[in-house]
Amino acid sequence: MTEELVSISSSGENGADRTFLDELKDFFVKPKAASWSLAEYEAELMQKREKDKYALEAWENLERSVLANLANDIAVGVKNNHILMIITKDFSEALSTVGSKKPSVETKQIYIAADEKIINEAYSKVDDCVAELDLSNKDALHMKLIFEETIGMIREMTGDFSALIWAQKYKNQCALKFVGITKMDADKKYDILSMSTSGNNALVHGLMGKIKDIVETGLLNYEGVMKLQQEYNGAAINYGGAGLYSDLSLSTMPGALTGFMWSMNDYKNTLDEEKANNTGAKEAWDELEKSIVASLAKDIIVGVKKNRVEITIVYDCI
Repeated sequence: MTEELVSISSSGENGADRTFLDELKDFFVKPKAASWSLAEYEAELMQKREKDKYALEAWENLERSVLANLANDIAVGVKNNHILMIITKDFSEALSTVGSKKPSVETKQIYIAADEKIINEAYSKVDDCVAELDLSNKDALHMKLIFEETIGMIREMTGDFSALIWAQKYKNQCALKFVGITKMDADKKYDILSMSTSGNNALVHGLMGKIKDIVETGLLNYEGVMKLQQEYNGAAINYGGAGLYSDLSLSTMPGALTGFMWSMNDYKNTLDEEKANNTGAKEAWDELEKSIVASLAKDIIVGVKKNRVEITIVYDCI
């Protein structure tokens, strides 16, 4: 019985009574590395949950933490006798409710990986997840479409990709949450980009294709996202840099992780400003309006840091 209560982690300690703040405090007292990140910690737990049932205790402790739920990230650095902690919070309008309040409903999580069988199983679980939200028929249909479009994006991902996807319900909003980790196949990605003589990725079509491209390129390097372009009617439209709205690089902390966040609304606003005088922007705007997810979502926030991806799709209930 004792062995069942003790985590099979390398420490061999019973972590059932530990809180998220205990984990954070331990880094201050006895750091095992020069830096610690909430994003990395969540990704590590997500990986362990697939193989270690006892890691579920730590995940549930994390989900109960007010600080962990409200912060977009917490980065901690230790050097000699100095400690620096930076807590990042996104206050964009689309996330004014989502992530700032406790959801009234949180559905079960669906595991997804770049495997046809697993993807098909994920599709089969969508109806049950949507039913948990207890929405009107029209809202339920819209959330189902958002789920399915997001799952479909995984099928085209480059590299070894796995993720959890679920939904949250608030008073007048729902949010699809997507947290994934990957081992990017850089050579394959670079091959795709090099197929275009201009260096632009001319193979990318549709909003979900662009989000996939932003995620894949962002996992390789930040600068690559800034340069992501596609030609429309002979004009190059920057869909990476146009939506990039926050550089999360912690320049004050040596060796810190860097990352970025991309917003569909920022990309849409850029096209809206340019479409009257730019035929390429007008064509890109028309493509955006044809997207099922773009027409349904209030905003799509994509965050990439190291090998971790987080996507939040905010939907206003009718």
